[in-house]
Amino acid sequence: MLSGFLGVKFSQDDLTFLQTEQNRKIEKKENMIILSKSKSLEEHFIDVKSKKERNSIISLAYLDGYSQIGIANYLGLSKSLISKIVKSGDSTAGVNGSLIP
Repeated sequence: MLSGFLGVKFSQDDLTFLQTEQNRKIEKKENMIILSKSKSLEEHFIDVKSKKERNSIISLAYLDGYSQIGIANYLGLSKSLISKIVKSGDSTAGVNGSLIP
């Protein structure tokens, strides 16, 4: 198994994540390799309860291949706020309350 080969112990969540990543489609466009998105934006944000959690998921959605404009439009936020969150890598950027309105 992978754990024994690498000498690292993986949790079930780790193994599920690796399986999902392994099944992502890969496309080549104009000398660029593009991975398909692992989740829809709705799936990314379905259980978000706080702005801090939302901001962490914004970064994950961006890493999953969604554009800052696409994320901003989906959440009804400004592109500049999304940019600030992504660039800072800080889940508290733009947070001034604990719950999403």
